[in-house]
Amino acid sequence: MSTYQAGKVIFVQADGDRVNTHFCVFPKAMGLAADHENMDIGSTLQIWQLRNVPAVAAKLDPPGKHDAYYLPRQR
Repeated sequence: MSTYQAGKVIFVQADGDRVNTHFCVFPKAMGLAADHENMDIGSTLQIWQLRNVPAVAAKLDPPGKHDAYYLPRQR
């Protein structure tokens, strides 16, 4: 999800029987498109292009909990 007013992208994932959220700042995030390999985030002045790097996700703690890790590639 994205929120223009707060300038954030909100990542949502299942965590057992709960919902886990993670907030990332993207100035004036107006929308996004994503699949398992790529994510594009549009703002008022630029488009961020991110790519999933599963090798990084595999190294995050706790092990086995994260299935994706998107890193910025272009903007």
